[in-house]
Amino acid sequence: MLDVDVFDTENSDVLMKFSSLELSEFFFELFIESQAQSLATNMATTIEQSVFMMAGRLLAVLWLSKRDKLQQ
Repeated sequence: MLDVDVFDTENSDVLMKFSSLELSEFFFELFIESQAQSLATNMATTIEQSVFMMAGRLLAVLWLSKRDKLQQ
């Protein structure tokens, strides 16, 4: 089995040992966390865009309503 050692560069001491399974689990967890953060960012952006679109539509309806009242 492949092992990976993490060294202290000053002392050349082994700080940690990882098996290939532990290393793959670590990178998989990083990947999942990265995807979750990306999804959360995309959802927040979509919600923000939707709120601005709805606000714009509401302002347009209010403006048209006020304009119609002034024309009568």
